[in-house]
This record gives sequence, structure tokens and C-alpha cells, in this order.
Amino acid sequence: MRPIKLTVSAFGPYAGKTEFDFDKLGTGGLYLITGDTGAGKTTIFDAITYALYGDPSGNNREVSMFRSKYASDETPTFVKLIFNYKGKKYTIKRNPEYERAAQRGSGLTKQTAAVELILPDGKPITKTREVDKEINNIIGINRDQFCQIAMIAQGDFLKLLIAPTKDRIEIFRHIFKTKLYSDLQSRLKSEASALDNSCSKIKQSISQYISGISCDDSSLLSTEVTKAKNSELPTDECIELIEKLILEDIAAEEKTADSISEIEKQLDVLKINIERGENYLKAKSAFEQNEIKISRLTEDKLSLTKALEDEQKKTSLQEKLTKDSATIESQLSEYDELSQKESAFKNNAANIEKDYQWLKKHTAGFDVKLVNDSEKYGQLAIQGPEAEKIIQDKLGIPCSDLKFYEVKKTQHEGEDIIISRTGYTGEDGFELYGAPAYIVKIWDKLMEAGVTPCGLGCRDTLRFEAGMPLYGHELSETITPVMAGLSMFVKFDKEDFLGKAALLKQKTEGVTKRLRGLWLDDNAIPRNGYKVFKDGKEIGEITTGYKLISVEKSCAVALVDADIKMEDRVEIQIRKKFFPATVGKKKFYDPHYVK
Repeated sequence: MRPIKLTVSAFGPYAGKTEFDFDKLGTGGLYLITGDTGAGKTTIFDAITYALYGDPSGNNREVSMFRSKYASDETPTFVKLIFNYKGKKYTIKRNPEYERAAQRGSGLTKQTAAVELILPDGKPITKTREVDKEINNIIGINRDQFCQIAMIAQGDFLKLLIAPTKDRIEIFRHIFKTKLYSDLQSRLKSEASALDNSCSKIKQSISQYISGISCDDSSLLSTEVTKAKNSELPTDECIELIEKLILEDIAAEEKTADSISEIEKQLDVLKINIERGENYLKAKSAFEQNEIKISRLTEDKLSLTKALEDEQKKTSLQEKLTKDSATIESQLSEYDELSQKESAFKNNAANIEKDYQWLKKHTAGFDVKLVNDSEKYGQLAIQGPEAEKIIQDKLGIPCSDLKFYEVKKTQHEGEDIIISRTGYTGEDGFELYGAPAYIVKIWDKLMEAGVTPCGLGCRDTLRFEAGMPLYGHELSETITPVMAGLSMFVKFDKEDFLGKAALLKQKTEGVTKRLRGLWLDDNAIPRNGYKVFKDGKEIGEITTGYKLISVEKSCAVALVDADIKMEDRVEIQIRKKFFPATVGKKKFYDPHYVK
């Protein structure tokens, strides 16, 4: 903050109106205010502090003392400060409560305290509480911190130096805005611990199921079973192994049944021979031999019957294992869902051809050459607070001069590339565009630098938290910018554009549906297409829903009837159950872009 001009009237030792034009001292360096004790240096500090925060710079003075005892009753008491902050000019004027000459008749009347803040766009703010809040937002520090670091009066520099470590940490944390990262670090540690515990429980459960697998040593699968029990096989391979064992047992059972059937046929033949042998004495020897054979075959039958019973018992066990494997698969459903979601996101590439055909249709008749060069370019998005440092230090691409939503063409490693300060995560970041082979090479460099890769599912959660719409969800062929609450991005002052008439009609006459944020009471996760109800009546459906990591709540955005208001209570149907939710804002997390 750099003061430009300070005006005081009937303030402290100044009986009349006095101006301090700091611009005459130059616009760079430091301003040094010197003078003897009692010359009025502290009064200047008091005036600046009072203008900004409504209080003096020290704790030994009261606001009621600001009225000059040398001023006439007709002279108003006020302080006016014009200052510059980050290239923008602000004007603030305050007056305390004091007694002034009455406008009618004689005597004095009370002048109430007042304040006015003029913003760079000329907009005035006159409510004291709103002005105090806006000043704290502009400068970024409160009155006590301002007095310690921005205006160090007599003896106060020593106070800052000897202040407790906790107080100085708080001051510097507000100055450099590092509290966000300490909070994020703590939250990430907590979430990592919870995930480790959950993973350990799942692994323990899987190990218990696998320990119940049994197999004959003669089986070709016995080696795989041993590996599974020793935790040497991935879970999905364990499930495949169980299915193979079930098929093996079924085949063995069928083979045993065929053997018994064949033996029974042989027994029938022998019985016939025995009956015939009784009529022939010469057949006595053969009859005895057949008796022995029958005995042996009977033993074989009993042995095979027992084997069949054993196989049937084993089949029962395998049925149990099948149920257990289904339980394991249900525990892995979350991972399957994420995999399917990421696969679905990849299908968004089909929009390329859709967009090309739309442009082709609407450029017909114009002097325009339309070329689809999508295959010539690949893209990488490097997002997060360290993105700028990584790109400059690890890749050697200058980017600190880029402002938010700024794009430039440049060369890197002999390739023509495009770099933009954009992203779809709610954080500072950049996007690189270049030939596919170049993008692959840059990917390898980023991996070597320790950058963490993430998929489209992660990106979708982050854009949803920051309130960014996704085509096919919050915007579509049936959901217009007006319905999505994005009218500010439509330039209605243009002479004409496709859809202008329809959008103007919605803007002026209103819409029947609009997007609203939903905050669930429980941790159930609403998905795209789930129905929303109010008082038993269907009022809309979900466009996007997640359990968010930043606010630790299950949230969603839904296209609902236009008469649904903020704070309304609704219900979301998730499968066969209904979960209550509160209507609220659809931006669940404040973005942290570089402006």
C-alpha cells in the first residue's frame, strides 16, 4: 500500500484543513517522517490508521480524542486518504462522532460517525462493517498487523523484533498467505492415514478368503494355489484361479459319474452271463471268475462313489468360495467404477468430430477455410501451486510473465509449441500444446522431475469443486448458459450470433429449469442422471455428483425446477433409497488462480 494524499481537518493538533501530498516525494522507495517529539509524526500515523481501520495507531489514544481542541465549532473533523494498492487507486474518508455548530439557531449538535470507501471502478461503500471487511480484503492484514509492519512508530520496531514466535508467525502467515498450505498438509496427512487403515482392512479380508482355497497336489493349479496363499498373486488373478478350480472340480465330477455309469453297464452284462452260466456246468469256472470280477468292480464302485461324494463336498466348498469371490468383487467395485468413469471420459474425444461438423455447417457461405488439425497436437496440463516453478526450472520454458487466461506461441527444443496459463482444476496451472512426439518427451521429463500424474476422474472432481461446468453435464444441447447461471459470459450487446434470440427470451422471460448446488446430509454419492424430489414430486435430475475431498461432503449439481430456492430441502433417489440434501451454491471450493 502506497499513500498518495492524506487530508486532515480539525484532527489532533491541526485546527483547520491540512493536506499531505506524498506524490511530491516520489513514487518509489520509502517515506521517512521525522521531527522533534510532539511535532505531530504520530498524528499522521493515527490519521492513516484511522482512515483505514477506524482506530488510532496506538492503544493509548481514543477516537473521541481526535477532534482538535483548537478548531472552531464550524470546522468539520474528518480524515481522507487516497492510496494505491497493486496499481489500483482507492479513496477512503472517515469522521468520528463529535459536536459541531448547529445549522439552525445557536448551540451545538452531534455529528454522527461516518465512512465512505470509493473503489477503483467508482463504486462507493458507506456501511462501516462492509468498509472494514473490504479494507481487510484489499490490504490482507488487520489493524494490529498493519501497525506492526506497515507503520512502525516510536519504539514499536523493538516490539516486532521481540514479539513471541507465535505472533510473528501469524503476521507473516497473513502477509505471505501460507496458512492454506499448512491446513492442506494436515488434511492430507489425516486422509493418508485413513486410506492406509482402509487398505489394510481390505487386504486382511482378502487374505482370509484366499486361505480357504483347497486343491489336490496332483492338480495343475496347485502351484498357483500356493502362490495365492503366500500373497504372491494379485487379487484379480486369485478370482480367476477360483473360477478355474471350480471348472476343474466340475470336470472331475462329470468324469467320475461317467466311470460309475460304465461300471453299472458292465455289472448288468456280468449278471446276464451269471444267469446263463448256471445252466452250464462248464461255465462254473467262468461263473466263479465273474463273481470275483463283480466283487472287484463293486469295490471299484464303492471307491468311485466315495470319490464322487468327496467331489460333491469339494463342489460345496467351491460354491462357498464363489460367494466369497463375489464379496471380494463387491469390495473392488469402487475401483471398477473409477476405471469405467475414466474410460467414459476418454470418449469425450468424440466431441472433436461433433464440433468440427458444427463449425463446418455454420461456416458455409463465408470466406473461411476450415481445417481439422486435431491429430497434429497433443496436450499436457501441469496444475498446482508448483506448476510455474516446475515448467521454468525442469523444462526450461519461461512462463512467469503469462497472466491468467493468456496464451502465447513459442519454441522449445526445436518445436513450435503453445503455452497458456489455463486449467480446469481451480488451481494455478498451465497447458502445453505441441506435436504428439514432443508431448511424450515432455511427459517423461515431468515424471523424472517427480511430478504426480493424475487421470480425468481426478480432474473432473477438481473442476466440479471449483464450480466449472462440463459439456454433456452442466452444459449441453438442452442446458443453455442462462439455465446454467452463466449469462455474464454471453455478450448480448453483439449485433447478432447463433442462439441470441433464444437466449434473450430466456434472459427476459425467465427459464423453467436452472442449475443448483446440493449438499447431502449423508455420505451417499449421487451420480449423473439420478432423480431429485421435493415433497414427493420429481423436480429434476443430477448432472454431476461426488464425495468431495476439499469440503469432505457429498455434493452434487442438479438441473431442477426454476422455483427451487436456496436453503430448500430436497431428496435424491440413489437406487431404491432417498437421501436428504440442502439446496446451496454450486461452487463448493474457492479457486486459487494467479490473477
